[in-house]
Amino acid sequence: MIVMGMMDKIYDREIMTPTEVQLARYIREHVRDVVEMSLDDLADKLFISRSTILRFYKKLGVNGHKEFCLELAKEMNTVAGAQFVPSASVPFELYDDRKSIADKLETLQIHALNDTIQNLNLEEVNRAAKFIRERKKIFIYALEENYLTAVDFQFKLQSIGYFAYGNLFPGMALANSKNQPNDSIGIFISYYGNDQVLHQAATLLNEKKIPIIFIGGPAESPLDKLATVRLKTAFYEQNPKIGSFGSRNAILYILDLLYAYLFQLDYEKNMNQLKNK
Repeated sequence: MIVMGMMDKIYDREIMTPTEVQLARYIREHVRDVVEMSLDDLADKLFISRSTILRFYKKLGVNGHKEFCLELAKEMNTVAGAQFVPSASVPFELYDDRKSIADKLETLQIHALNDTIQNLNLEEVNRAAKFIRERKKIFIYALEENYLTAVDFQFKLQSIGYFAYGNLFPGMALANSKNQPNDSIGIFISYYGNDQVLHQAATLLNEKKIPIIFIGGPAESPLDKLATVRLKTAFYEQNPKIGSFGSRNAILYILDLLYAYLFQLDYEKNMNQLKNK
């Protein structure tokens, strides 16, 4: 892990736009590649404009891509042998031994949690918990890689007396959003937030004025504009990838925290309910 100089300037900043989060994450995970890239290569790789990247550099106190890469190269020489955060998309190499793979996955998941914990808006998590408590009926929308995480959260809510229903398949999600009662709330779990079925379901809930809690990754998505409360990880995971190693744990942490806040709102009642089971 790089802990000095230019990388410090990036991660010491308290507020970053979603695009800056994406850029910062890519730099951390591919620092050696970035040093070798041109500005055009970096812009094309991340689908970010040159001007956006240059504005980001300016905020860090450097005058352009060449100066930025020079500072990164100096840090790489200074911290030779230090641990770099592995790529979130492909965290291990062909010839890594078993211990190296285990260490890299540990490092990746620790960083996913740390980045999310440091940047998560706790007031918004608490606001989401109060929405759930007020509505009582919770419909959870999640597909594919978020399926098991959503089921775990559904069971937690049911354990303290909430009506929690999982819309975990494409056909089910659309059908149930049409029939979801007006006194309920929708929770959408999607790291990228770009699934067409989820967007259609959220649009239907918006038309019925049903609040939506959207839990996902740092990048902007179509679901952002439809959400009443937006809870985001600060961990960037680029496609294509071999698995959701970091993003899965970051989203699970947010859901666990949301459940903890909700549990505490009626702590004594929830404790008694669990004891009497």
